[in-house]
Amino acid sequence: MEGISEGKIIRSKLLAYGFEKGRVPMELTPEIKRIASLMSNLPANQKVLKFNCSKQQVNVYTEEFLTSHFTIHPVAYLPLEKCQQIWNSYIEGNKIDIDTLSKFNEELEKSVEYINPNQIPIEYISGHSMIGECHKFLTLILDDEYLKKVIIPICKISLGDNITKLSTATKVHEITHTQLERVKQTTKHYHNKEVLPIFLEKVVALELDNSLELLTACETMRFRSFLEYVLDLYEENNHSRTERVEASAYITSTLKAVNLFDRYLESNQEERKEILAGIQMVFDGKTTVEEYLDSQDITLENSTNIGLIQKHLSRR
Repeated sequence: MEGISEGKIIRSKLLAYGFEKGRVPMELTPEIKRIASLMSNLPANQKVLKFNCSKQQVNVYTEEFLTSHFTIHPVAYLPLEKCQQIWNSYIEGNKIDIDTLSKFNEELEKSVEYINPNQIPIEYISGHSMIGECHKFLTLILDDEYLKKVIIPICKISLGDNITKLSTATKVHEITHTQLERVKQTTKHYHNKEVLPIFLEKVVALELDNSLELLTACETMRFRSFLEYVLDLYEENNHSRTERVEASAYITSTLKAVNLFDRYLESNQEERKEILAGIQMVFDGKTTVEEYLDSQDITLENSTNIGLIQKHLSRR
């Protein structure tokens, strides 16, 4: 998209997904910088060989976790090749105007299949067990009317091929994204987009291993990612605005997810059920992520509590 500012491209992407805020990279506060310094000595790699499992077990564990806590909604699925075929048939060689784009979107809506997210095809790629991505089809045309209406089909989920029980946490993380993006504007602020996926990956790790060793590995790898994103913002001149916005989302979300998870850990069984029931309300489209965080009194300010982070680092 030559000649179009990166800011406008970011704005358009956020509009397509229904985010109202979050186009501007965050400013790192002294508290966040101090938290990052606490994480600077964390090991780069986590040995989780004792938690190796099969691909089939990952699927079973994921389904068992989700069905035991939530009602999961079907999501729009269409293979990438079919999405591209429809795009080419409507757009290639034609004038790109709102009528053409509307017809393309109508054809997408007729072609998608609404399936249980557990049935989305999994592609295993080279990498550790907390690598994951939910692949979707979105061709960014900078037209507000089109972007507000465009359907964004899910094509596949990729996971790292070093398969352990943490792969289950990663798969749940990605399926959580499918639920949050099912209804546009479920998340209002882009910087909050990872809070619930990161929180639920911790809950999975807690439930799959009573010794907390798996949870420790999960949190250590997430804290290492947090540190890398902070370093990205330190060197903002070496990174695009898009990359810095993405870093902002992971930094903010990681801190809030730790805060929410700490409350979950300290809660009794009934209180835990209430925390998860609130997330179900988000999945149902009855409340937003921001309203849910407000109900739990989770803010960026109280999530940058040094003592809170030290508490979670102390298990190492």
